Amino acid sequence: MKKLLRYLPKRIRAWVATLIVMREGEYGGTMYDFLSAQVNNGDMTLIHKWEDDKGLDEVQAIIQNAANSGRDFVYMGAVKTGHSRGYMIVHSSKRDIWIRGFIPGIYEPMDAYKDTIDLAYEDAVALGYHPREVK
Repeated sequence: MKKLLRYLPKRIRAWVATLIVMREGEYGGTMYDFLSAQVNNGDMTLIHKWEDDKGLDEVQAIIQNAANSGRDFVYMGAVKTGHSRGYMIVHSSKRDIWIRGFIPGIYEPMDAYKDTIDLAYEDAVALGYHPREVK
């Protein structure tokens, strides 16, 4: 199946990978503040790292508090759903949520990361920020 998917356009492979990983359980992840790269010389600030349901509830509360505060935010995260697979995610005050799944052989993690950085940058610019290139 993976061999067949390699011949599909990148956009379709990304969609397939996202559908697959969204049906799997989450094993942990990290969430970063993308806008902090603007003042931290290109380094994003780690907001939260989790490996269990309690940690997931905590990161969801952080996102909800940011959304309710009325301030601008662009959070970027990586969530692990299995061995070498998962999804990248963007939460921002411009849009609710954006997800890009990755599974090696279908849609590579680095491609998902690049897509996520591009979208986070686009949201930051739309909010009036001019972020530095992220390391």
